[in-house]
Amino acid sequence: MKSRDIAETVLDRVIDYCTRIYDQTLECMSNHNVEQLSIFIDAYLEDEDDEIEKAIQNSGEEFWKEIKEEYEKLWKEKLVLRVSEKLGDILNMLMESIIQNDELNDNAKVRYLKGYDDILDKFGYEIKDALEHSRPLSKGVMRDWYKKIAKAFSIFNDNYCKQLSYILYYYDILDDNDQLNVLSILLDYINNISHDIQEKYIENKGE
Repeated sequence: MKSRDIAETVLDRVIDYCTRIYDQTLECMSNHNVEQLSIFIDAYLEDEDDEIEKAIQNSGEEFWKEIKEEYEKLWKEKLVLRVSEKLGDILNMLMESIIQNDELNDNAKVRYLKGYDDILDKFGYEIKDALEHSRPLSKGVMRDWYKKIAKAFSIFNDNYCKQLSYILYYYDILDDNDQLNVLSILLDYINNISHDIQEKYIENKGE
């Protein structure tokens, strides 16, 4: 059995556990990093995994090293994706909070959406600049942008701060390349949201 197949099997079960059982997904994934693999791997092997157990037991240190390398690559890819999703979800939530706000009439929604689009455009520009220069935005810069966005729509509260701090902690532990990958995915979120806002803006304007 190939080392990558073993790493994928274990990581799939880790992610399943972290998303189904554990409240704090990012924390759970972080706890299942490659340095802890030898400690927790047996907990994620099931009765039908005889082939995996035999492959590990009957192979030398080099094969175990390959498993760890494959696991680390896959684990980092998933962590990058999860951090990106969490940051993107906040931006989506802000858009939806405007669209679904029954206290706002159509004209007010248009005004708020247009203002949100303007802020996202500026945020997206800074992300593009960071990507072009291969220089990721720091945790502090990311925090400032998310604070600015939240304050513009009066939702900057304790829960928002806690959620943001939680996500940015895991953004900060990523290396530069992984942070750039997060920013690249986040830019896609921003572009998609801007597209949706433009559609909503045009739709509301036409009513």
